[in-house]
Amino acid sequence: MSYVTIRRNSFKKIASILANAKGVIHCSSVMRIDDSYDSSSRTSDAETALTWLKENQEGASVYMSDKHMVITGPYYFCDRFTVYFNDKDFAAAPRG
Repeated sequence: MSYVTIRRNSFKKIASILANAKGVIHCSSVMRIDDSYDSSSRTSDAETALTWLKENQEGASVYMSDKHMVITGPYYFCDRFTVYFNDKDFAAAPRG
């Protein structure tokens, strides 16, 4: 599986890709003072992912594979939006 990087400021292209999404999972984490963190995942929507990208554009990265697109921040504990283009893959995605 190969990944293609998409410029984080090409909002029209990202919005057109998000228009074809079957589902979006938003994973958010909270960093603690002892360097541990808590994560939670929930179903989201394309509008929320695009809004987050616009607000966090400077440190964000966007990449795409043949099965999904990921919008995330620069660190492992940053918010992460995984966009699925197949109903079967979205149904199997971890939530919780």
